[in-house]
Amino acid sequence: MTQQGLSAINQSYLGDVAYEKIANAIVSGGFQPGEKLTIRSLADTLEISSTPVRDAVKRLLLENALEQRGPRDIRVPIITQSKYREIADIRLELEGLAAARAAERRSDSDLEALHQNIVDNEAAIAAGDWQRAIRLNKQFHFSLADIGQMPVLRGLLGGLWLQIGPPISSFYSLGGRDMIDHHHPVYEAIRLQDAVAARLNISHDIACSVEGIIAHIDKVADSGFAT
Repeated sequence: MTQQGLSAINQSYLGDVAYEKIANAIVSGGFQPGEKLTIRSLADTLEISSTPVRDAVKRLLLENALEQRGPRDIRVPIITQSKYREIADIRLELEGLAAARAAERRSDSDLEALHQNIVDNEAAIAAGDWQRAIRLNKQFHFSLADIGQMPVLRGLLGGLWLQIGPPISSFYSLGGRDMIDHHHPVYEAIRLQDAVAARLNISHDIACSVEGIIAHIDKVADSGFAT
C-alpha cells in the first residue's frame, strides 16, 4: 500500500472544527442553560479524539460561552439578568447599525435569501419545529451584518450570541409571534432601502422579548439544570 499523497491531519484544524460545531450548538440551543458538558461526551458525539475538543472548550471558556465550576464540571452558563440586559443594549446598537447598512447595501439576491429565511421560519414555527426556527432566527440576525458587508461587526455579534444564545433558544418556543413578527418590517425596510426604518424595526425585534427572556432566566436558574 502506497502512502504517497498522505499527510498528517492538522490537530489545530480539528480543534477549529470542534470549536465551530460546539459554538453553533451553544448558540442554536443544542445545550440548555446550566447543562453540564464533558470532554468525553462531546468527543464521542463529534467522533474525534478528546484533544481537539479540549482545545475548543478552552477557547469557549475564555469567551465566556462556557464556565468551569470545578475540575470536571463544565457548564453552559446561566446568564444573569443584568448581563442579559447589558448585552441586549449592545445588540440594539450593533444590530441596528447592521440593519441600517444592510438597507443601504443589499442586493436582489440578498433580499431573496432574507425573504426565504422568513418564509422558512414561519413554516418551522407553524410545524412546531423549534430547533429549526431557532437556527433560522440566528441566521436572520447574523445575515444583516453579512448583507451590510460588516465582517468585524459580524465577529462581535458572534461573541455576544455565544453568551445569549442559550436563553434565547430556551425561551423561543414560549415567545410566540414576538420572536418573528418584527422580521417582516425589517425585511420591508431593507427592501425599500430605508436605513432608519430598518434600524428601528430590528431594535423593536430585540427589545420586545427582553422582559420575557429575563423572566425565563429566573425560572431556569431555579430548575434542576442549575444544580
